[in-house]
Amino acid sequence: MDPNASIDGSGGSFYVLGDQQIYQPDSTRPGRGVYIGGTFMYASPNVASITQYDEARAYWVGPFDSRPSDMISLVWAHNDISKYVAATPFNPLTGVGVAPFTNTYTASYAARLAAGTYLTVGLSYSDHPSVRYFQGEGSALNFVSSLTLVF
Repeated sequence: MDPNASIDGSGGSFYVLGDQQIYQPDSTRPGRGVYIGGTFMYASPNVASITQYDEARAYWVGPFDSRPSDMISLVWAHNDISKYVAATPFNPLTGVGVAPFTNTYTASYAARLAAGTYLTVGLSYSDHPSVRYFQGEGSALNFVSSLTLVF
């Protein structure tokens, strides 16, 4: 790890994603059920500040007979920070350094409000909530929500 190295713009990236249904409670509704999945994304450390993203997820589509289009999900995500960025030394004068990774755990519920309209709410916990590390920095617990409109 050379702290004097520069990002030169050359490099590559790749990704692999996959999901598999592991439980189907009703064969007449094949989309409903429990799924597990994973993601691995990589970018060369000399072109990206976040060089690796790993994710493991489990989700249940149609968890209730009365709500067949809703979804409950649990997600773990891990980011690795570029060795060039992470090589930045901790500065005791400013109290700022760089965390080598971040982890986030999220539990959420997506409710179908109408055709093409979904409201998602959840909780997300991060053990290193930013790439920059500040002395005394703690973890983050966030309430997350989104409204999605599909046309």
